[in-house]
Amino acid sequence: MTWAIRAHQVLRFYPDESVGYEYPHPTSRRSAPIPPGCLCREDYKRMRAHKWYMSGRMITVHDIYSFDPDVQVELEEFTT
Repeated sequence: MTWAIRAHQVLRFYPDESVGYEYPHPTSRRSAPIPPGCLCREDYKRMRAHKWYMSGRMITVHDIYSFDPDVQVELEEFTT
C-alpha cells in the first residue's frame, strides 16, 4: 500500500486510457505541466513497469478529490 500511495503522486500526471484515467483539466488548481526532462518521467517509466503498477493507478482513478476543488470529502466515507 505504501508503494501505491507513493507511486500515485507521479502517476496522477500521466493518463492511462486502459482504465479511463485522463490527465486533469489544465485549469484545475493543482494541475501543472511536467517540465521536460523532469525526474518524474523516469519515475513514471519505472512505476509503469512495476508489478504493483495497477495498485498505484487505482488510487489515481479513485482520487476524485485531488483535482476537483468543488468536491466535498467527508471522513465517514473512509471509515464506514
